[in-house]
Amino acid sequence: MECSCAINGCCDEDTYEESEEKILIHKSPSVIIKCGECGEVIPVGSEFEWYRGYYDDDAHVHHTCMDCLSLRHHFFENWTFDRIWDDFYQHMDDCDWQVPESCLSKVSTKVRAQICECIEKEWEIETA
Repeated sequence: MECSCAINGCCDEDTYEESEEKILIHKSPSVIIKCGECGEVIPVGSEFEWYRGYYDDDAHVHHTCMDCLSLRHHFFENWTFDRIWDDFYQHMDDCDWQVPESCLSKVSTKVRAQICECIEKEWEIETA
């Protein structure tokens, strides 16, 4: 079974369509900012996505490093925040860890290495 690059995240698209959104690519200031997806500190001066959306009568702000953003852009059909890796792993588990090469070629080098490492671990578990 070959899976597509398009993973449908957990969010309700209607909620996001009705929200007022602002999305910017910023350079990290001198304060510590962590990626909401991988939890890594975004180095000072590095670019990241800053997202602000108002939905369900609440303001939501999310910071995403460029590596995790590449995963979201190339694998997810809609917005997902704070659980992109969990959603990705679940989808890959459902697909027996078959990732089309055309999908892997589109993500950042760091994300590609992380995906390949996970695939190898899954293969080791299956062959043990």
